[in-house]
Amino acid sequence: MKNVATFEIIGRVARIAAYEKVTRITTASNYNYKDGESGEWRQDTYWNQSVTFNQRSREVAAELQKGDLVKLTGRLRQSSYA
Repeated sequence: MKNVATFEIIGRVARIAAYEKVTRITTASNYNYKDGESGEWRQDTYWNQSVTFNQRSREVAAELQKGDLVKLTGRLRQSSYA
């Protein structure tokens, strides 16, 4: 078995930017938790950016719209810009 970092995100589509061979998808996922001090429920929103390539890219751009609930699964690759 190979060592591969994978991810799974469930959230709402916030933005779709479709180009010739690449589609960039920004999703918003909510995380609910109970605050330890006050005991109140809080909600944090996480913004995630994903990229699809080639044929899958065109399919995604045609199917999804802003606000759609999606489940994204894929390989994790981190980039750093120094």
